Amino acid sequence: MENYTLNYYKTFADDMKKSLQAVFDAYNGYFVQEAIPAFGSINNQGDATKINFATNAHRNCFTDYVLLEQRVQKYKAYEIYLKEQAEEKEAALINKFVPSFDKSYTSLFRIVDIDVEEGIIYFDDVLGVNEGQEIAIIDKTLTQSIDKNPINMNFLMFFRFIPFLGDFIDLNDDEDTLKGMSAGYIYFFEPQEERTLIKEYEKMADKVRVSKTSSKRQIAFTELDKKYGKKLLLS
Repeated sequence: MENYTLNYYKTFADDMKKSLQAVFDAYNGYFVQEAIPAFGSINNQGDATKINFATNAHRNCFTDYVLLEQRVQKYKAYEIYLKEQAEEKEAALINKFVPSFDKSYTSLFRIVDIDVEEGIIYFDDVLGVNEGQEIAIIDKTLTQSIDKNPINMNFLMFFRFIPFLGDFIDLNDDEDTLKGMSAGYIYFFEPQEERTLIKEYEKMADKVRVSKTSSKRQIAFTELDKKYGKKLLLS
């Protein structure tokens, strides 16, 4: 029997990647160069033209920042694409995801439950960015890793949550939980580091050369991952 939840997720994820790839292909040079000085602002070693990524997760977080976080002249990359290239065939696909992109956000999350069969992980927001709203992501691989080693259930996780909205809202049939997916990167932290992470994040946020709090979170937690980041236990 096919798993409706996982098939739904695959359609959402595949179509979203296509839409964002079109945006990245159109504007990556300009937006990437604009993002480098800000994203590397905490520990930039004097070269403001490039960033040396410690992990693939850091690289993916940067790409996510470029596509869904950064504003250049008041516009995000996908907003400029829709404004300047509305006649391109990819524009219709991107439009489907605008509600999800607009409602997406990054935070530090704590696992509260998992559904192994459906591949769903339920979270509370540690930083209170979306206070009072339980979220859930579809991630079969991560769910199985948690199921194989329950210690993984304790990890705090930083990622961008992208909800199923717009044409993809059908799965959100639970009023108390908003379902969606991560943006393709997750930073893992030990639960006992929670107070330290929050304290150091608040200090780092003052050093980040961007004004938006959501942007500060991505940049600061990328640096915190270098110091406190952990890997899941696979067995």
